[in-house]
Amino acid sequence: MGTRKTRQALLIENGAGFWNAKRSELRAHETKRDMSHKSRLALCTENEVGSVHAKMTQAR
Repeated sequence: MGTRKTRQALLIENGAGFWNAKRSELRAHETKRDMSHKSRLALCTENEVGSVHAKMTQAR
């Protein structure tokens, strides 16, 4: 039962990560015109860190 709960928690966590990434994508799309290249690069890095964190969480 404990393993099941952990797996469910992992799914929820990864789901949250997915939606955060989606929101970042939408934000980037909305403000693309007035965003500098540096800002866009920062957003990409942020998403990258998020995906790496999600992978690490899955491995655990």
